[in-house]
Amino acid sequence: MATPRTENIGPVVMGINKQNGQLRGPPKSTSPQLGPLHLGSMTGKPPGAPHKAVAAQEGTGIRFGDDWKKCLQLPPKDTRVRTSDVTSTKGNEFEDYCLKRELLMGIFEMGWEKPSPIQEESIPIALSGRDILARAKNGTGKSGAYLIPMLERIDLKKDYIQAIVMVPTRELALQVSQISIQISKHLGGVKVMATTGGTNLRDDIMRLDETVHVVIATPGRILDLIKKGVAKVDRVQMMVMDEADKLLSQDFVVLIEDIISFLAKGRQILLYSATFPISVQKFMAKHLQKPYEINLMEELTLKGITQYYAYVTERQKVHCLNTLFSRLQINQSIIFCNSTQRVELLAKKITQLGYSCFYIHAKMMQEYRNRVFHDFRNGLCRNLVCTDLFTRGIDIQAVNVVINFDFPKNAETYLHRIGRSGRFGHLGLAINLITSEDRFNLKSIEDQLVTDIKPIPGSIDKSLENSRSPPPQLDNRTYPAFAQHSVLARRLQTPPLLISQPQNLAKANHSASCSLKAGRSVDSCLLRWCCRVLRRPLEISTMGSVLAASSPNPPQATAGGIPGGPGMTMPPGFSMPPVSPVLPSGSTAPGQQADAESALPNPGTFEECHRKCKELFPVQMEGVRLIVNKGLSNHFQVNHTVMLSTVGDSSYRFGATYVGTKQMGPAESFPVMVGDMDNSGSLNAQIIHQISSRVRSKLAFQTQQQKFVNWQGDCEVRGEDFTAAVTLGNPDVLVGSGIIVAHYLQSITPSLALGGELVYHRRPGEEGTVMSLAGRYTGSNFIATLTLGGAGAHASYYHKANDTLQVGVELEASARMQETSVSFGYQLDVPKANLLFKGSIDSNWQVGATLEKKLLPLPLSLVLGAYLNHKKNKFQCGFGVTIG
Repeated sequence: MATPRTENIGPVVMGINKQNGQLRGPPKSTSPQLGPLHLGSMTGKPPGAPHKAVAAQEGTGIRFGDDWKKCLQLPPKDTRVRTSDVTSTKGNEFEDYCLKRELLMGIFEMGWEKPSPIQEESIPIALSGRDILARAKNGTGKSGAYLIPMLERIDLKKDYIQAIVMVPTRELALQVSQISIQISKHLGGVKVMATTGGTNLRDDIMRLDETVHVVIATPGRILDLIKKGVAKVDRVQMMVMDEADKLLSQDFVVLIEDIISFLAKGRQILLYSATFPISVQKFMAKHLQKPYEINLMEELTLKGITQYYAYVTERQKVHCLNTLFSRLQINQSIIFCNSTQRVELLAKKITQLGYSCFYIHAKMMQEYRNRVFHDFRNGLCRNLVCTDLFTRGIDIQAVNVVINFDFPKNAETYLHRIGRSGRFGHLGLAINLITSEDRFNLKSIEDQLVTDIKPIPGSIDKSLENSRSPPPQLDNRTYPAFAQHSVLARRLQTPPLLISQPQNLAKANHSASCSLKAGRSVDSCLLRWCCRVLRRPLEISTMGSVLAASSPNPPQATAGGIPGGPGMTMPPGFSMPPVSPVLPSGSTAPGQQADAESALPNPGTFEECHRKCKELFPVQMEGVRLIVNKGLSNHFQVNHTVMLSTVGDSSYRFGATYVGTKQMGPAESFPVMVGDMDNSGSLNAQIIHQISSRVRSKLAFQTQQQKFVNWQGDCEVRGEDFTAAVTLGNPDVLVGSGIIVAHYLQSITPSLALGGELVYHRRPGEEGTVMSLAGRYTGSNFIATLTLGGAGAHASYYHKANDTLQVGVELEASARMQETSVSFGYQLDVPKANLLFKGSIDSNWQVGATLEKKLLPLPLSLVLGAYLNHKKNKFQCGFGVTIG
């Protein structure tokens, strides 16, 4: 997207209204240029209406012959250096294309001074009505290349859909719709609608009942609206496919073919992307009519992006990331991981280190994704951890550093990731954390992209500092707690030097580079330098995750620190850990060492001790099971379950889930109410509520065949390094009966947690107490747990062999039943095939297995299960279907 200038616009709320959780935007800008934009209310007054009203009041309406450019409200001029990726033009101006003056006003007020090379090539051809196949680098203005001719050709006298823009991700749809609204604000009535999955379908149907000229959508949602007869696309004259290579992949190509079948034969199709696979040729031959081909990819990578790698072990990654944060002068950074689980774990770890951090991935609710996206875009946080969801088209001008915490597997993904920095010809930095398993991918990607990824040097050119725009400002009045953290003051005083290493480190890095590319295992020069700079040994904790590598707490600010660093806030649900002061080297406080130890992590709950191992074992299935999940709103969901059994009675179960509006994290809100009822009248229900950041309560009750059987209340307190919980079950004051269960788990070291369980039960004529002790040790890729008490012993061992295979062994000995059993389970995950296999066998020769297949992009999954008991000569199998 061509945005050589940046502007602090007002809050943007897209697809979320007051009923389903309107987002609180950033502080109001002091600049009078632009007010808040609401895509969810495009059926009201056009965006340009307030500007026209002002002009009418002042009596300075723009007429033919006026010097209309003097009336424009231009953003501050961007004086940063730009590369030839966007400056190597033919010298054309936007006025040369005979565009409407109102459209030119919107273009200039966006800060777009002159067309970029892709815009020069594309705009006149698109205005002529010819199909286009355009290939250009990331961040060189492709969005403007199709939005400008599309808006120019919109006829406001016609009240039907005239153009469709297809994008692969929801965030990109919201971004493109915001740009189109800003460009067209002076056109006087262009109605732009963004529709994506994950939002309320009813709202989209109501908006389409009124006039809509341009629809910007993801394929699944627009196809649904078309098939329902709500979106009339038979008179659409232009269809744009942004990030066309992704839209024509196996995930979307079937949907795209269906959408095109509803369009008129004379429609114009524009394809834009940075990469085009061979499969595009087949699509082009079938649907494009003599397309005009544009190829501006003399080289694949942006000239303004400097690429480095640091060779580390998996356990050293977090420590290396911490050092980069402390040495780099970051406006905003995007950190990529290869899985959603690693995204959440890394974001939590970064927050524990004392840095502000948001995270986003595809499994989050759309409401939270929207909030994180817009808050990060508006500069409310410096660092964003994400999956490849954020690699497509996302344009955030303040991002100057991209870090591949997990190195990508292919060149295409790598190209799109690093393209999030260095936007529109500006300079950027891409840093890759490479392990021994990644060295072959590194060499392969270098060869495919014809680029050179160098080892991180002793010093980085300071001209990168001069290329950066001022960091986004944070209003301390909105988040007053963050202005008091000394970490923020320290971040303001970070020296401008990117990397400052000993003189002999450049030679060591060169040696490491040669050894790495030759396939030999070497140590990380950068990590050794990190240890020397911090004057303390590298601290690695083994908490069952490769992301649990810890590093010393960042030092507090000096007395002259400035409160409230720019762009430093916390996302909902994250809390800033207390930062203990770090004394100068050589001084020691009484009774304390100079180097304070890092705070111990919270050990989790007592029930979670054996959970990791138990999750590997398959669940027994019998008969046929059909589950249908339906989301009625962003807060309410229902499900229907039908069980057909050949052994027992068949049943039907109805369930409902409500999630409240008290947001404790981007993917966590309270209270949560869950309940289900079957055809016999049996009811299960529970309410979970987060009373405070450390205290959580739960109330549950159960009935069977219309009779009340059980109820219990829980209270859980989580401290910095401990968890305590009390459960009260079936209390009866009159009879004097009930059960009390108390749990306590304490972190002794980053790897070891110890605790205990006390169970007290009482009823008429009987009273007793059972006590158990528990211990859990967590390594880099394993967890060993032991529970020992009067009732028996329970031991489990979980081991993660790699990203595909996980195994577990469980030993259970019951003192009451005088029985002992050993079980072995494993889980095999094949993500490329969307397959998940679980198997188990125990000492009683009971064998079980389940196979789950997700039929993406459909919301459908199939499950096959089988169970065999050799001793009882019993075999059963089951089949399950889950929709939604």
